[in-house]
Amino acid sequence: MSAFLKRFRGKEEIALPMEELCARFEIREKFMSEVELSCYRLLSETLGDRAIVCPKPRVLESLRVLNAHRYLDDAMRIERKHVDFLVCNSNSSHPLCAVQIDWWNEDEQQYRARERLLEQAFSRANLPVAYIPSNQIPGAVELRKRIDDLIGLNFEPTPTKADSARDPVPSLPNSENSDFQRH
Repeated sequence: MSAFLKRFRGKEEIALPMEELCARFEIREKFMSEVELSCYRLLSETLGDRAIVCPKPRVLESLRVLNAHRYLDDAMRIERKHVDFLVCNSNSSHPLCAVQIDWWNEDEQQYRARERLLEQAFSRANLPVAYIPSNQIPGAVELRKRIDDLIGLNFEPTPTKADSARDPVPSLPNSENSDFQRH
């Protein structure tokens, strides 16, 4: 234990033993689904150089749990969660809003519970969340307007090539909600 403490106090450099991993690993075929990739491209093109679009960041990379020692259960509940996209200021990297793809699936109750948890965390941090239905991804003009309404980046309403040439987006079954943002 004292060697561990000395290591982090900078008094002594020691080599910590590397444990071997038992599991085998391989690269995933795709980092993002087709829907996620289409949304990423649309967001990136729509926001341009005004914002940075970060795909799949962990929630705790954009939020900090205040008094985490007191609220350890809450911190642990969101520790491994991620958001589909985080939109950040391109100059400061300050988070401006989160963007979630609204997936509908057979295990809707579990999905909704996860979403409520994220909604509460982002709401308490005053970070707005935009929801994009997975089966109805808006065009660039609509997306620009929604993001502008949400965070006020004041986009000019000129169409981009994303309006006319978007990748086809596969739709998911059982989707009844077409709202972009939840109320």
